[in-house]
Formats: sequence, structure tokens, C-alpha cells
Amino acid sequence: MNTAKTHHFDNNLLTLGYATEVLKVKMEKAENLKAAQAVLKQVFNEEILIRCIVLTGKQTTPPPGVDSDGMVASALRDLGGEIVDIQ
Repeated sequence: MNTAKTHHFDNNLLTLGYATEVLKVKMEKAENLKAAQAVLKQVFNEEILIRCIVLTGKQTTPPPGVDSDGMVASALRDLGGEIVDIQ
């Protein structure tokens, strides 16, 4: 679970993104999902389902001068974007 990135949360469905299929499959084991859902229920006091996906974008760190919490960093990190020119 520590390698997951929260991809989306809506209507008590948490979508976790993993860098590889291997990590996704490991998290999808029944005992791992059950343990994670039990913790979520304890924290939020309601049932939360978990869905796992493989993130297809390149995992790129933003260059110096780019806000690590901004839209550009998110596009680089999560969507596979790349910077081609800086002015």
C-alpha cells in the first residue's frame, strides 16, 4: 500500500494507482484489500471500497523552479507530460 498513489475518491470508492502490474496484483490480494478497508473503516467510520489501477504516465520529477504541488508537476508526475520549452 505504501507504493500507491491516491488516484481518485468518489462515492466511497478509493482508486489507488500503482506503477506496475505486479504491485497492483499484490495489493489486490483478498487479505491486503480486507486489511486496508478495515483501516479505512476505522478512520472514516464508513465502508470504503478500493479499486487498483496501473498508472500509465511516466513518473517524472519536476525541474527546479516548478512548484511541486502545481498543475505542471501533476501533469509531469501523474499524466506522463513532459516539458519541451521553458521561457
